Amino acid sequence: MKKSGFGAAFGAAIFMLAAVVIFSAGGMRMAAAVECTGPFKQCAIEVGAFCEIENGKQMIWYKEREGAAMRFEQCIGKVYEANGRPNPYRPASSQKPAPKR
Repeated sequence: MKKSGFGAAFGAAIFMLAAVVIFSAGGMRMAAAVECTGPFKQCAIEVGAFCEIENGKQMIWYKEREGAAMRFEQCIGKVYEANGRPNPYRPASSQKPAPKR
């Protein structure tokens, strides 16, 4: 006997809900918060960020509040410049030429 009307719709809704739960659980990230390391550690500390290792790469996460993005970009730019690299957040026209090797 086939269901019709409300019973069929309810059955389909339960099936869809179960499928979403199963696929969501299977697709969850398996990343855990770790201590930020590397040259950008101080930048992460300045904006109250936390780090995760995802696919073998360190990811830095922070909330945008009170100019955190601007502070983070300025800090990252200083790290690049301190290591002789161009600041990715400054226009190319205002950059110093790269040292010749």
